[in-house]
Amino acid sequence: EVELGGPGAMRRKPSNYALLFAATVVCATLNNFSYCVISGASQDMARHFGRENDSTVITTIMNLSAICATVVSARCLIRYRYAVRIVLVL
Repeated sequence: EVELGGPGAMRRKPSNYALLFAATVVCATLNNFSYCVISGASQDMARHFGRENDSTVITTIMNLSAICATVVSARCLIRYRYAVRIVLVL
């Protein structure tokens, strides 16, 4: 069930804060893990594709995709409650 968080919408408290916290930790861990792996492996990945001088392009693309995801979240997902956004991301 997806509830809009507009001014006239009914608001419910999340039924399980521990589950919501765990989902938030999973999202944050996946985000940090992928950032660390890609940042650490960017030189090896560039070498694998024969683009040794373009290793910074890999991290730049990763950062641009993070900015795009933030914009999408701010424009499209902000109308949903926090718990619903976490479920949509997972």
